[in-house]
Amino acid sequence: MWTGGKDSYLALQGAVANGNQVTSLINFLFKEPERPKPNQIKSLAGSVLMKLSGMKPYKDVPHEVNPEIITLQAEALGLPILQPETSMMEFVEKFKKTISSMNPSVEGIAWGAEEDQAAVHMGMLKPICDELGVKMIFPLKGLGEDANLAAFTREGFEATIIVVDTQYLREDWLGRKVDAEFLQAIRTKSKETGTAVSNIEFHTLVNDAPMFKKHLRIVNSNKTHRKGFSVLNITKAELEKK
Repeated sequence: MWTGGKDSYLALQGAVANGNQVTSLINFLFKEPERPKPNQIKSLAGSVLMKLSGMKPYKDVPHEVNPEIITLQAEALGLPILQPETSMMEFVEKFKKTISSMNPSVEGIAWGAEEDQAAVHMGMLKPICDELGVKMIFPLKGLGEDANLAAFTREGFEATIIVVDTQYLREDWLGRKVDAEFLQAIRTKSKETGTAVSNIEFHTLVNDAPMFKKHLRIVNSNKTHRKGFSVLNITKAELEKK
């Protein structure tokens, strides 16, 4: 399950390191430009997607990336990608249909979920995956946000901040690189605010990492605002030699 951010990449790398053969990325495209708040959602599909996006209660996190940019990431990885269009109400059925349409030899789905999210994913999605006969794989289970962020920066991978919750982080954090300096700044912010500033308050886009055969360069972008979040809307990117 691919969103384009650091957790997706770490899960991909972890899945491969654990002996799995990754055959495809899956990135769902949502029809709705805005997501409803949790108290407005009545369906299982809505509840699942709220949890998958890492939302805190009453937060509407706009973290979907331009699908063309996600396609470039897949090309850089040398992996095919499925990008089925869906809606909140249609998600469960579209999820089932997508997985069922894949090669019957597919045995599992890897998720970029951290320790505090894995239990939620299991409870919400395990019945669906059991019905489909596929395993749920959590390469990041047992690791928290700080540990994942530290691992990402320690290895010198490259990612860009593309969403920030302005309650915690200023707009000028958009476009910032995820590196050791950023990790220290996040730790400092967490102390200042008294709450762990995590991937719920910011989202990333991976530009380069060991499994990338090419580097993803952001060419054009603009900043927009959605419900308390500042978003780096990437309108053009390109792949270049490493």
